[in-house]
Amino acid sequence: MHASISQEAGWPFSNCGTAAIQQRFSSALSLLLAIVAVILLADVATVAAPFEEPPGEPEPYIVSESDDLDGDGENDTVTASPSGEGSSDVGKIEIESGAGGGGQTVATIRGNEGGDRFGFSVTVACDLNGDSVKDLISGAPREFDGAGRAYIFFGPIVDEENLTADDADIILQSPDADTHHFGERVECIPDINADGLEDVIVDALHTVNGADFVRSYIFAGIDGEHLDTLQGGLKDGGIAGGGLPPCLGDITGPVGGQRDGRVNVDDLLGLINTWGNCPTPPTACPADIAPQGALDGLVNVDDLLAVINAWGDCDFDNDGMPDWWEVLWDLDPSVANANLDADGDGLSNFQEFQTGGDPNEPDSDGDGVIDGAEVLGGAIQLTRPTMALAQTRQTSSM
Repeated sequence: MHASISQEAGWPFSNCGTAAIQQRFSSALSLLLAIVAVILLADVATVAAPFEEPPGEPEPYIVSESDDLDGDGENDTVTASPSGEGSSDVGKIEIESGAGGGGQTVATIRGNEGGDRFGFSVTVACDLNGDSVKDLISGAPREFDGAGRAYIFFGPIVDEENLTADDADIILQSPDADTHHFGERVECIPDINADGLEDVIVDALHTVNGADFVRSYIFAGIDGEHLDTLQGGLKDGGIAGGGLPPCLGDITGPVGGQRDGRVNVDDLLGLINTWGNCPTPPTACPADIAPQGALDGLVNVDDLLAVINAWGDCDFDNDGMPDWWEVLWDLDPSVANANLDADGDGLSNFQEFQTGGDPNEPDSDGDGVIDGAEVLGGAIQLTRPTMALAQTRQTSSM
């Protein structure tokens, strides 16, 4: 969804006073860019390599080569195989000793079921129980029909060839029933509950209007007690690492930066700069946006026209307020909240957007008059010192 075309969205002539000028400009721009795209496509078609389907399973990877998990004073090599090996699709983690030149497997830990993705996210750079030996945390985000689990193994881990996830010292699961893929990310973090020991954060996903948003859970490292829940932004994108919902055509931001909640010239240039066949995996090809639901592995005329047709401010929840504005002022861009009055000043969130107000501050311009009374008294625009705050927040978030 997109909000109405505005100057912030990058349209020239937005102050010329007529929609007809914008419409004619749009048609001319579409035709011109389509011609340019055809020329570019002709240039690259003869040299681009055939598109290859990406591998469907995550590959084995080295987690660490600089941590001692078996307690012998030598750094070990930890390797994770989330898709298993051979005929088995049960995830696996192996620990090879660094002693005597290395190469000796001192521990093998396997997941509980096929397709569980045990080892998808692993961290070993922490000491959760204070014994000065590194511990291991692993997520299994597809276990239990996609609900997911996370597992903590206290070190030293040695002479254990047939461990399973159920042998973990602590088993974690999501405290909430509306999440899935718990264990997509596991990390140790500094002490939260003032017990002098490191704690653990585990990410899960929850779905809103078809989009996955991150929810992070903090647990005590020593015993797995749930300490706190953090509501995050959109998975894999958005302002300041999260927050912007998906928006067809919003490929990049200014100077190739993060998505900015607008479909404009930045996205057009980003698309042209990646013209041709996509690399693998396709997640590295954000400009391949058409046809919707059946991406073709190409950045071509279809994608260019999709960007042009989507031109303007993104509005995921179709409430009339651009996503970038909602994220800027800490509103939820995935829920239609235009009619709410977050700060109780008599103006709805939508009216705050229209008049330039701060939806979280009853007196946006600091003149001693509540916003609602000021607007009802005839003010068309709330000219306020807090506009500097908005500009600062927007600049620092992109």
